[in-house]
Amino acid sequence: CDFVKDVAQEVGFTVLVPSGAPEFLSCLDQFDPNAIFLDLLMPGTDGIEVIRRLAEARSEAHLLLTSGQDYRVLHTAKTLAEHHGLKVAGILEKPIRLHCLESSLRSIRAAGQEITEGALEKGIADRQLVMSYQPKFRIDDKDQLHIESLEALVRWQHPHLGVLLPERFIGLAEKSLLMLDLTDYVIETVFRQQSEWLRSGSAVPVA
Repeated sequence: CDFVKDVAQEVGFTVLVPSGAPEFLSCLDQFDPNAIFLDLLMPGTDGIEVIRRLAEARSEAHLLLTSGQDYRVLHTAKTLAEHHGLKVAGILEKPIRLHCLESSLRSIRAAGQEITEGALEKGIADRQLVMSYQPKFRIDDKDQLHIESLEALVRWQHPHLGVLLPERFIGLAEKSLLMLDLTDYVIETVFRQQSEWLRSGSAVPVA
């Protein structure tokens, strides 16, 4: 908890650390947080229940979800939160890596800051955009979990604003002449990654 608090303060957040879920829920209206770091395994309270309470309160905060449980638990919680209209900024598996936490927090801080066409053009040219691959699973008749395919998601590793999600720059690309350049960049990057996987003996469809 101190680790997360220290990183958040370094990024520029004012941090409140409640003693438990009841205190957290009671101070939501007063504190009106921009970001909420939520551990799904909290003493005496289910993190899923907190998500439901946040939805009832129509929270506008960006959620960072973490857990030491199976990765599927985090994805289930993320899906539930988004279904209830909450903003999920990211999911972080334990042990939490410093650069992942810092990038996620910087991305939240960057929300609302203006992104220019020139900055996006430079970002594409300098290969600041990176791909994240989210697995889609299937369960066979023996209840074994298999990766069926991967969904390619583009992120912008902005040199000053941290990791930016697509909603921060896709609209700008569509309004300018950069959408074609961005599309070509994504296709080229995905094909290059697939070629590397094939050389290593892996073949997973990418959408």
